[in-house]
Amino acid sequence: RGVFLDGTGTTLTSVNGDISIIGQGAGTSFDNRGIYISGGAKVKATGSGNVTLDGTGSAAGTDYNYGVYIKQVDTEVSAASGAVAITGHGAGSGTDNYGVHMYDFAKVAAAGSGRLLKRPAAGVKAAAGLKSRERFR
Repeated sequence: RGVFLDGTGTTLTSVNGDISIIGQGAGTSFDNRGIYISGGAKVKATGSGNVTLDGTGSAAGTDYNYGVYIKQVDTEVSAASGAVAITGHGAGSGTDNYGVHMYDFAKVAAAGSGRLLKRPAAGVKAAAGLKSRERFR
């Protein structure tokens, strides 16, 4: 994994400042994600700051090498009044290498005057992109 944030006690917070996370997955098998946020972890800009996530899955991997993977209930990426921008580059030689994958009731929100931008970018797999069964606010 590149950047791994997991668990209810894991919080990255900024007040009136930007948060930028860049992650690069590495490995030759599966689950080599660029940015992985789960288990109730939170990334929050509580003032006027923006949140930017830019992740790339491992091109040397096989399956499930998502650029950005956000999963599980109570997991949150949000900005109180700024923008949230998520860019994901899926990679790998196998299947399900999505650029951005949200799952299991994760929350992504930009409140106030902020904008929510999702930019899944196909990596090695032409079918890679955005996979989500969740709500964007």
